[in-house]
Amino acid sequence: MAFTNELTGASGSFTAGGTTVNYTAFAVGGALDTYGAGYGDIDGTNYWLGNGSESPETYTYTFDQTISGFQINVNAQNAVENIDFLINGVDVNLNSLIASGQVTVVTQGNGSVDGNGDLAGNDGNASAGNSTILQFNMPVDSLALTHGGTGNGSLVEILVSDQLAQDGIVEGTTGNDLINAAYTGDPDGDMVDNNDAILGVADE
Repeated sequence: MAFTNELTGASGSFTAGGTTVNYTAFAVGGALDTYGAGYGDIDGTNYWLGNGSESPETYTYTFDQTISGFQINVNAQNAVENIDFLINGVDVNLNSLIASGQVTVVTQGNGSVDGNGDLAGNDGNASAGNSTILQFNMPVDSLALTHGGTGNGSLVEILVSDQLAQDGIVEGTTGNDLINAAYTGDPDGDMVDNNDAILGVADE
């Protein structure tokens, strides 16, 4: 799974698993702000969550297809800048997700996960060395980030996966398909007898 699609504004689209995925984003508590390159950015555009006086503030992203995961690069500059995550409408605890392998800490910068399972800034300048990158290895329909601190705001960059989430169904094409253990034509990557079922049985 690669993370090559970047969310950059209030709406847009990207390709995952050969399918066009549309997304929308909106803010509550302030404007949906962006910030240019720099400060730990990977590709050139950051969302500016909190933007100084806009706190608490929530950015919510929704997708019209279920994607298989995302990476987020967070630059939480000050110790008072805490970011709470909601995945698919559920307030998640990062400590629990890290322990289960659903979240991977790719880069540990100045941000750390506190006792509440939120990402907390530990003071320091906003720079590449102070960025924390988290990878969420789970199906995602929606993502919400809440900046709950009183600092200068947090820069965030969101990269989504190039795959759709598996749905547990091995689909054929419009042609005459032989669907067996060697078949790889399912658009979501599901395979027969590949131990990837999500419907409560061992295999498809």
